[in-house]
Amino acid sequence: MKMWLKALKTGGNDYMRKPFSIVELLARIEALLIRFTAKQPESDQTTTLYFGNCMLDTINQQLKTAVTTYDLSYKEVMLLQLLIQHKNEILERQEALLKIWGDDSLYNGNSMNVFMAHLRKMLKDDASIQVMSIRGIGYKLIENGRD
Repeated sequence: MKMWLKALKTGGNDYMRKPFSIVELLARIEALLIRFTAKQPESDQTTTLYFGNCMLDTINQQLKTAVTTYDLSYKEVMLLQLLIQHKNEILERQEALLKIWGDDSLYNGNSMNVFMAHLRKMLKDDASIQVMSIRGIGYKLIENGRD
């Protein structure tokens, strides 16, 4: 099988043969970015999410609590955003792993546990919210003590 055909069949968007010009590379990257941003649903473009006494700024990757402001990693923002979107509902562990890490391997599951512990530590001073673990299923962000 030709290399370019194999690349496209395994998930590639485009293929360029060497040598190529930088101008062509930049044009192709720009076209992909336009295509990608055009497909984003409006709900994903929300930049500020409020929950409890906290605010998540997804663009600047910051969590503001009543106590302080935390700088978050990209994956911490994604995980907290999913919890907020599923507020008072169960966020299934597998769904979060697939959306953020791309697969639900044991390694990525352990990584998510570390991120979740870090988020809990930042949110511990806000009595109006709680992040619960639902054994064998996932997590639940409860606001104002409601289920």
